[in-house]
Amino acid sequence: MQSDSELFDEAVNSVGLGGRLPDGARLRLIPTFSEYKAFAEQRIEGFRSGGKTLKPFPRVLVDYMDSPEVGAWAFPYKSIYVIALNYGTVLILHSLSNRLLCSRELLPEIGNVASETDNLPLFPLTSDFKEFSACMLSLGLSPEDIIPKDPDRKTIADFIAFISIYFLMGHEFRHIQAGHVDYAKNRFKLNYISETPLPSPNLDVNMKRQAMEWDADKFSAQAIVAGIWINRSIVLRYPESLNPVFANHKLTFLLCLIAFTLLFRLFDDDKPQPPEWKSRTHPPSRNRRIMLITDASILMGVMGQHILNESEVNHIVAQSATIIDMLLPVVGFSAFDRDYSMLVTKEGLRHLQEIVTTWGAIYSDLQKHSYTQLFPL
Repeated sequence: MQSDSELFDEAVNSVGLGGRLPDGARLRLIPTFSEYKAFAEQRIEGFRSGGKTLKPFPRVLVDYMDSPEVGAWAFPYKSIYVIALNYGTVLILHSLSNRLLCSRELLPEIGNVASETDNLPLFPLTSDFKEFSACMLSLGLSPEDIIPKDPDRKTIADFIAFISIYFLMGHEFRHIQAGHVDYAKNRFKLNYISETPLPSPNLDVNMKRQAMEWDADKFSAQAIVAGIWINRSIVLRYPESLNPVFANHKLTFLLCLIAFTLLFRLFDDDKPQPPEWKSRTHPPSRNRRIMLITDASILMGVMGQHILNESEVNHIVAQSATIIDMLLPVVGFSAFDRDYSMLVTKEGLRHLQEIVTTWGAIYSDLQKHSYTQLFPL
């Protein structure tokens, strides 16, 4: 009988993505990898057995690809679905999160910030972990050098990485749950949905892809907000000493936005200008961030937990922009564009409306493939 590992390897090879991370790989011994995988599988199984599906939901195999580059995919194979993440995605996100909390400028009120090294050299960001490691080695750095020394700050770094990867896995699951991958396979003849926002000359397909990407973003952000505020101390398993930190909903909100930003910056950049937006398969990353925080703040109010008014939301967005502008140059973003003003320009709002309109145009077709009831964006 074919094992899940063999089936996953067969599936990813069938669409030309490469091979599965071998069972004997040393990375398989790192608890983080197995914990993320188990976390995703548990929640997917909860959807399957929760009685909320419109039709029987097939099995979903979640596993890692043997690649140091950043990458994530969702696709159907035979009678199952597959969510595949490159191992480099996990390692780079953890490295960046750790590096941020090594900086004394970030959240100085948490832990003993004076224990952190304050003179780490600059190193460039790359979406390839082997290049990342080689660059660190050339600068005389070891992995331990960019790990926060204070345990509370290390926990915050782990939280940011966890949210980034939790968001990515939930995003990929939504591509399956909401019928995106089946729609794309039937309508666009795509073997898989990739998170790399490549330019394309087909503007109609691009806008439909952007609409599905925004739906996946929205779903995953809502799952994170609900999980944090309802089951914060249980699900995320953080030390009781940090409960005051996570009881501060504005701070937790800020950490989530930083996590989203790190993820989007690995998969995309902020450089494209409005005329180029339609030539890409994903919404502009700055637009994605502002839409996510706005949507999450609304959800908080609906849940009756914490209501953030417009000025509070704008303050958190501005604060995150300042932090990223201040800290990401330390890890290589010397030309980071922190101009959030474009997000409320006519161009930004017009593009968002185009995404919403496109979603409405494909809504009925997506519902034919979806395993859950879809709702307007």
